[in-house]
Amino acid sequence: MAHVIGRFAHRLESKTHVEGPLFPPIRVTICASHSDIVVRVSDEGGGISPEVLPFIWSFTHPLKAKHLHNFHAIHRMEARVDEADVVPPLVSFGFGLPMSRVYARYWGGNVNVQSMPGYGVDAYVQMPRLGNVVENISARRSL
Repeated sequence: MAHVIGRFAHRLESKTHVEGPLFPPIRVTICASHSDIVVRVSDEGGGISPEVLPFIWSFTHPLKAKHLHNFHAIHRMEARVDEADVVPPLVSFGFGLPMSRVYARYWGGNVNVQSMPGYGVDAYVQMPRLGNVVENISARRSL
């Protein structure tokens, strides 16, 4: 979690002028109960258009195809700790949000997005706090 927030902060810092940031601030709120941790990330970036919103969780929708032109920016696809130094910070393939939900659900949590067109987006990540939640794997028994 700290790595993701750090990458967001790094991207924002790289887009800051001497006079101040180009964009309104992104607010991160972290709350915890005895069983869950919820992180809310809020921005004022104009929101997600109503035409795109139904497809943000899709891996294969044609709207994602425009992001695939970014493959030339990746010299090699390795799982590296220093990938932020190798991969340009604004390279996007359109898979991050759906993959985030897959990982969160695997560990018993969830990711939700609430868009206010013309204003901004609130993204919520809910994860179980306790270590006694099993992975969400549906298993079939072989007979």
